[in-house]
Amino acid sequence: MEEYPVSDFDEFLQRYPLCFPNTQTHPAIRFRGQSDGGWELDATLERALGSSCSVYQYYLKLIQISDEVSAHTGLNFQKSDEAYTAARSFFGNNGLGNLAVYARQHGFPSPLLDWTKSPYIAAYFAYRDRPQSENVAIYCFLEMSSESKTTRSSLPAIEEFQPRVGGVARHYSQQVVYTYCTRRVEGIEHFVPHVFSIDGHQDKLVKFLLPSAERESVFQKLRLMNINEFSLFGGVDSLFRHLAIRTFS
Repeated sequence: MEEYPVSDFDEFLQRYPLCFPNTQTHPAIRFRGQSDGGWELDATLERALGSSCSVYQYYLKLIQISDEVSAHTGLNFQKSDEAYTAARSFFGNNGLGNLAVYARQHGFPSPLLDWTKSPYIAAYFAYRDRPQSENVAIYCFLEMSSESKTTRSSLPAIEEFQPRVGGVARHYSQQVVYTYCTRRVEGIEHFVPHVFSIDGHQDKLVKFLLPSAERESVFQKLRLMNINEFSLFGGVDSLFRHLAIRTFS
């Protein structure tokens, strides 16, 4: 994975397109902001388990909680009798895919990483919490540098997942895209860390380190674009967090 320190957000905006020479013809770059430049690109499932988990094992864990989630929320996640062992078909099931996203939003360990199509929204999340380290990070990811992608079952591969989440406004305001990374181990598909799949031609990942001291300067730019806690999340709690950031930053 390539890694570049930059002096400010403007330099980041100038430099990241240079890492993806086919951007104009294939502009599907995804962005993810993290408030500590030293953090790894880990999904919450990896942090919770400390090891890999098969797709089927994770499917069983979601099935175990689905009825209780529905009982407490009133949401209905359609299930099927199929035993899912492949991530593509698992997330392709709208009911299970939506449950996986909903569970992740509310703190349940997940193999999914959330990205945004906007570098500005990624910057907001990088600086959202007052940084405790010298740098924040913005990751840039491109799944394919051409119109097709080659995979081998024995090698890790990252795939995008865009759930149908009607009624969840923040998915649209945040321009969210999810990814997961899988690899076959002894014929069984497992979720594995995203960094296992980076090869520079497809699943290309670039990390930029931005100074934490730039927080207020970045927020000033984002306010002019109406990118803030309230516009990205909605709701009264987000309104007051937005007002607190604006008032006390």
